[in-house]
Amino acid sequence: MIELNAIEQGKSIVVVGGGVAGMEAAIIAAQRGHKVVLLERSNDLGGQALLAAQPPHKEEINSLINYLVTQMKKQGVLVKFGIEVNRSVLEKLKPDEIIMATGAVPLSLDVPGLSPKRAILAWDVLKGLATIGEKVLIIGGGQVGCETAEYLLQQGKRVTILEMEDKIAREMSSINRQLLSQRLTNLGVDILTLAKLVEVDQDKVIVDQLGVKLTFSGFESIIIAIGAQSYNPVGNDVGNIQVHVIGDCRKPARLMDAIHDGFYVGSNI
Repeated sequence: MIELNAIEQGKSIVVVGGGVAGMEAAIIAAQRGHKVVLLERSNDLGGQALLAAQPPHKEEINSLINYLVTQMKKQGVLVKFGIEVNRSVLEKLKPDEIIMATGAVPLSLDVPGLSPKRAILAWDVLKGLATIGEKVLIIGGGQVGCETAEYLLQQGKRVTILEMEDKIAREMSSINRQLLSQRLTNLGVDILTLAKLVEVDQDKVIVDQLGVKLTFSGFESIIIAIGAQSYNPVGNDVGNIQVHVIGDCRKPARLMDAIHDGFYVGSNI
């Protein structure tokens, strides 16, 4: 068991964001004796981990979320839902320190002919917010794009993945990438690497693969999974209150990196 640094006097800590980084930071800070309030703008805890738990073979992430929620209750963390945080909200609470763990937002794609209405974000697919056709093109073959493909294959969709790099899911470990790639191949996914979407013309998509223009048709849905960017609605300066930025709010990364961030800040605040 890891021994946490003792504190002489507890502080008032506000954690903004109820993803895994925010929950871990809240748990550790409260365990050390701080008074912790966690503010979450939605009505659920888990953040992007809730999305990560949707594809096949990722169900264990729900167990992690449930564990963190249970630990927060045990440590007496006060959770407030439906709070859209801004500088005014934080200044009124007057905490000693703030932990920003507001996660990231998905990147959009600007391609001629691709209207916002037709470009569906992978996150919205995993949230169950989008109606998806039978033949699907996923732009982006990173982990999110590939796992979204698996999620849709479970529903009987026909999926093509378009990836600019020379391999899919580059951010995953070698063994996990190989397993994922094999599952996708076995399920009949078409994967185009070193390829970039350059134009959408009604029901046709035009792809550049190593300088060669390829035209495909018949895709009923185009899903965007090209990554994310940090989301921090407040910034790092809230009057004279010290602000710690963690998790994807600091830099989009892996789930375990977010937990490590939360543990580190909670241990040292």
